[in-house]
Amino acid sequence: MSETYFITGATGFIGSCLARKLVGLGARVKCLVRPTSNRDELRRLGDVEFIEGDLKDGAALAAGVAGVSGVFHLAGLTRERRSGEFMEVNCGGTLDLVRYCVRSGNNPTFVFVSSLSAAGIAPKGDVLSGQTGERLYDLCRRKRETDYPRPISPYGRSKFAAEQNLQDYAAKLPITIVRPPYVFGERDMASEPLFTMAKRRGNFVNPGWKDHYFSFVYVEDLIDVLIAAMKNGELEPTDAVRGLRTAFEGAPGMSWNYVPDADASTAEKRAEANMRARASMLRLYRFLRKQPGMETLRIGTASAEVGVSETWRVEGDYVISHDDYTSGRKFEDAVCYAYYPVDLHSVENGVKPKKLADGVVPTLPLRALCVKGLPNLLVAGRCVSADRLAASGLRVQGACMAMGQVAGQVAAMSAAIGCEARNVPLGDLRSALERSGAIVP
Repeated sequence: MSETYFITGATGFIGSCLARKLVGLGARVKCLVRPTSNRDELRRLGDVEFIEGDLKDGAALAAGVAGVSGVFHLAGLTRERRSGEFMEVNCGGTLDLVRYCVRSGNNPTFVFVSSLSAAGIAPKGDVLSGQTGERLYDLCRRKRETDYPRPISPYGRSKFAAEQNLQDYAAKLPITIVRPPYVFGERDMASEPLFTMAKRRGNFVNPGWKDHYFSFVYVEDLIDVLIAAMKNGELEPTDAVRGLRTAFEGAPGMSWNYVPDADASTAEKRAEANMRARASMLRLYRFLRKQPGMETLRIGTASAEVGVSETWRVEGDYVISHDDYTSGRKFEDAVCYAYYPVDLHSVENGVKPKKLADGVVPTLPLRALCVKGLPNLLVAGRCVSADRLAASGLRVQGACMAMGQVAGQVAAMSAAIGCEARNVPLGDLRSALERSGAIVP
């Protein structure tokens, strides 16, 4: 092993063990250390470079990720001195670090050591609360991989928030998230009293009056997992851009993946996106077939082509802006409604729908359907005249159907009256739309 790795939290119990193992394998190690941290354990390893700073120090993060092939992110708070500090360091610090990895240009593999607390406690079977519809919880039931994360502690919520932020960068970096349980081993001062007591008494003390489940992992076993996660990934970062669980949400037996940075503006580039999607599907299929219980998995059917969210948009007599859309502006020539959240798909930020405020219902003006400079050309659908953020909410089926009905009615009236499409009388247009069942502003 001749790679160079950057470790945050290297002076901690797990970090120092990881550094020792990597140096023993012949790797070069760069360690993020605070000015007050004890470096004696790391100095004894020999070939270790110290980067002095913390997760809030941009210069230190940039220096740490420069030229490395991988980043092991272990640093974080386990205790906070004031409310909100967990989020600032564990979530905000992780986000800053991954951003510097992207900017570095060397595409380092990113292994994030999260925590089992990010998963939270397990739901009690499939029992739902009759009043709220929320799952009831049972501290004694074992957590399953398929359970949706529901962290209950501020620490766990900060780790889960960091995981969600990392998913937004999965199209840019190969990222693996590891959720270890309680870690024990030599030189771990946190667990030393527990084992000292067990040695003296001859047994462990079981808290409470009933059976509880506790998860432990030996530190050397965890280190092996982290190194394997760094080197043995079988999937591309975008094969399950929102995680394997969300890749299979929806109808039973159905899944979806995401092709980032796809360009469907020409036939050649759309064909390229289709080939990338099929290659992604094949990688995901081969990976899942190796998982216990999924050896006989088969692909029943696959989409003929990639679904495209956006390509070209026209410039109309009016361009609907993001502010128009999110404020629910009612135009004087409004002819139909929209309803969908701002739902921009981007390589930088992934897919992050932003809901409209309660009571906001956007409208579309006839002018946005009329192509600027052309007297009788109407558009309906995702090519409507709007900026990119507004178009991300207008492009869905319901709004497109409404636009299509308006365009058809305008075309018919324009031909019957003998006027340009943009000059059709609005009152007559709205009345005609209402008679055919349309919902008109």
